[in-house]
Amino acid sequence: MIRRICITWEANKDGQVYDPIGPLHGILDRVVTVPDPDNPPTANYDVSLVNRNETDVLEGLLANRSASDVEQVFVYSASPAADRHAEVMLSGEYWLKIENARTATSGTVVVYVLGVDGV
Repeated sequence: MIRRICITWEANKDGQVYDPIGPLHGILDRVVTVPDPDNPPTANYDVSLVNRNETDVLEGLLANRSASDVEQVFVYSASPAADRHAEVMLSGEYWLKIENARTATSGTVVVYVLGVDGV
């Protein structure tokens, strides 16, 4: 089963976001970034998914996002491919962190997590 988590965000006066997502458990499948067409962030804004230790579990894969295009990063695949990365197992609380977005801009981040038996 794939769980889809949509997070709508709006940057503060410093062009940043730091919002709790809540507990996530499973394998991170992919992440989609969708800038608001009416109030887009600056080009090359950065998105992170951080844990309690402030570690970006995607290790920078969501840096330099487009201000106009919907973009996605595939993280997991049962079979290796050039556009896939190391498996990221999620377990616990996570936060959406956005930087360099410009004041009062907005967008949506969609996180897809593959469920794990017993979770």
